[in-house]
Amino acid sequence: MLKQILRIVLKLIITILIIQNICINNSYASAWGDVFGSGQNFINQGKNSDVPINSNELKDIQDDIYNILLSLGMALMVIIGAILGIIYIFGSIEQQVKVKETLIAYVIGCIIIFSAFGIWKLVINIISAVV
Repeated sequence: MLKQILRIVLKLIITILIIQNICINNSYASAWGDVFGSGQNFINQGKNSDVPINSNELKDIQDDIYNILLSLGMALMVIIGAILGIIYIFGSIEQQVKVKETLIAYVIGCIIIFSAFGIWKLVINIISAVV
């Protein structure tokens, strides 16, 4: 019984290997020089394009996104801080202890949000100065 199962499994594996070798997909990969050449052609087409890119519009959109996200982050931090303050003032001792524990995560979250926006603005300023 075991020999019959092994023979069937072996025949199945051999059949799968034969079918896999017959149905090989063609690969149209090229050498590294062709890849770099194609990339350079793509860049040249972008430089020679008839569609002008207005950098002022891109900067305005980037500034709008930055300001909206920064305002949302600041509003969220103020609301969460107010809620924690209210709970701390009017809560029981157990709730005050929980607020003090949560305050560490709140401060770390504030630092992360505002440092992320600072890094974003720094990177944008550096890139715009280089370009």
